Amino acid sequence: MNILYICKDYTNWIGVSHIEFKRELSRLVDVTFYHRPCHLPHLIEMYKEQGKEFDVVMLGETPPVTPLVTGIDKVSLPKVVHYWDLHFYIPERIEFVKKNKIDLIVFKYKNALLKRFKQLMVTKSAWVPIGAASLFKDYQLPKTIDILLTGWVSPQYYPFRLQALKSFQGFPGFYYLKHPGYGHFKHNEAVMGADYARLLNHAKLVVTDGGKFDYLVAKYFEVPACKSALVTPCFDDLLELGYEPYKHFIPASLENLEETVFTSLRDDELVKEVSCNGHHLVHQKYTMEHMAKQFVNTLCALLGKPRMFESPLPQFIKG
Repeated sequence: MNILYICKDYTNWIGVSHIEFKRELSRLVDVTFYHRPCHLPHLIEMYKEQGKEFDVVMLGETPPVTPLVTGIDKVSLPKVVHYWDLHFYIPERIEFVKKNKIDLIVFKYKNALLKRFKQLMVTKSAWVPIGAASLFKDYQLPKTIDILLTGWVSPQYYPFRLQALKSFQGFPGFYYLKHPGYGHFKHNEAVMGADYARLLNHAKLVVTDGGKFDYLVAKYFEVPACKSALVTPCFDDLLELGYEPYKHFIPASLENLEETVFTSLRDDELVKEVSCNGHHLVHQKYTMEHMAKQFVNTLCALLGKPRMFESPLPQFIKG
């Protein structure tokens, strides 16, 4: 399979999911990445003159997130767009898909889409979760942090994280890593990559949530992959992937968060069991490699070809 993938350049981006997904994908199939604005028919013709032809065109988001691409509707190749967060540029995305005759949208979150953003499903849709990059693993570091909180804290989008910050600030075993903002960073400018993975590995408990939309964010894969125990509200996407309360994560709510965390810290066996089970589940089913294989199998289904990998199977979303 040959893919032309037009997307923003995420080199040295604060989160590794974008770049690691593309790296895993390029290990499985032939991918040509292009990061600049272009007129798609001209770009395809340029590559054709170089002896390269494509089976599918992949757009990593829509403008203004991705470079401006014109002439998409003039191309007969199957066209796919890859969405991350759902709550931005909704009218623009709908217009983009319709105008450019997009054949498939691949979403990172399923139930948030069906419950809140169903209007985005204006063509065939599929679900491929984020997964954990290979650098998220058990570094076998001492558990020197009792409670870790990372990422955005906001009353509007992340009230659960805000409650965690208010509840545990001042507790000796609590550590909060503030989100530096989305952008490109040098390694000494932010805790990122393997340094961030090691920080997760140091924690007994990592408190997080999917925000008010219940997004299945990268932490749901990265934290268990680093063999730390997730403390989180329970929601549909998590359960659908086979995460079980008290087996793969410790369930908590705004009302019982503080009690749940301190009770868990007194129960070493529970924390150890949840950490081990979550670690096993993610590395068995939800690494970035697994998700890239599911993505390729999804493209195979779109193209009417036999799937390239036995698993994971494509998951098309019915509205």
